[in-house]
Parts: sequence; structure tokens; C-alpha cells
Amino acid sequence: MSAQVEGFARGDLVVAPFVWPDGTCDFCREGLQTSCRHGGLWASNGIDGGQGEAVRVPQAQGTLVKLPVAPDSALLPSLLSLSDVFPTGHHCAVKARVNPRTTVTVIGDGAVGLCAVLAAKRLGAERIILMGRHADRTGLGVQFGATDVVAERGAEGIERARELTGGDGTHAVLECVGYRTAVETALSVVRDGAW
Repeated sequence: MSAQVEGFARGDLVVAPFVWPDGTCDFCREGLQTSCRHGGLWASNGIDGGQGEAVRVPQAQGTLVKLPVAPDSALLPSLLSLSDVFPTGHHCAVKARVNPRTTVTVIGDGAVGLCAVLAAKRLGAERIILMGRHADRTGLGVQFGATDVVAERGAEGIERARELTGGDGTHAVLECVGYRTAVETALSVVRDGAW
């Protein structure tokens, strides 16, 4: 551990996101660590992949988060999602300004989509429409807070989501798939004037 890194000691249990930001630039201060002016992605430009027993962490001060548990804690497996999956869904909901007055469509029933449902629920969304086709996952999404499930895709899915919102669409759409068709669906189910 470098003496330049404050707040950490050798042996601390830490987690790092999928990027290594400095935590101080204008993008980091806006919560956009993935756009950090001085950071980057693991396993690129000569930086380690971050999967080793010992890893050199660039920008450690802005990258590492100390976990409040012991290395043998039963909570440890649950906390591993904090390195990528949960923050992606949470960041999506925060940047979309989800709040108690918003309706939300989450596109995708994978791990990130389910975490987006959790985040939208935690932020108080009044209605959460989960678009997904895997019954076991969408069932979990309902347990996490989704109020409606749309299993249809394409034009049928868009029509169903619009129908659930009286034709208006939702205030926020959290696109958690990354495919062009998902983005096109997002643009088609979002309410006019949405973020």
C-alpha cells in the first residue's frame, strides 16, 4: 500500500468497480466515474485485469471502496456485486432522476436490469415496468419491486408498455441490455419530456 493512499491499510478488504477513476475530476464529481479524465478500464493500455491475488490499483484513492466486513464474513459473496452489477443498475436509475413521482421502464431482466429494478424501487418510483421474457427472472423482478411485466418484444412490447401508461410512456427508461433493438425500444416507450 502506497503512503500516498490515505484511509486504507494493508489487509483491508476492498472492492473496485470495473473502471479506475481518480475521484476528483469534474466527471467524477458529477458521478460519471466511467468518463474520468485520468482513469481507465481494467485490462487495457498496459493495466492489469484486476483479477489477481495481488493487484496494482491505479488511482487507488478514487477507485477503492473499503468494505465494512471481515474477509470471512458470510456477507462477502453478496457484496461482490458491488464491483459492477449493482452500481450499473443503480447509476442508471440515479442518472435518470428516478424519484417517487416517476414511472420507470426497465429494459432487460438480467442481473443489471434486476439491480435497476431494485434501485428504482429504493428511489421510490411509483410504477416500474420490467420488460423481459424469462419468467424466473421477471418473477424475481416482481419480488424486487416491478409492478408490471411486459414479456412481448418489438412493436408488441412497445404497444403493451404504452398501454400500461395510458399511451404516454414512462418518465424514465433504464436500458440494461445494450443492443440496438433495446435502445430503439427505450426511445419508443419513454414519455415526452423525460430525462
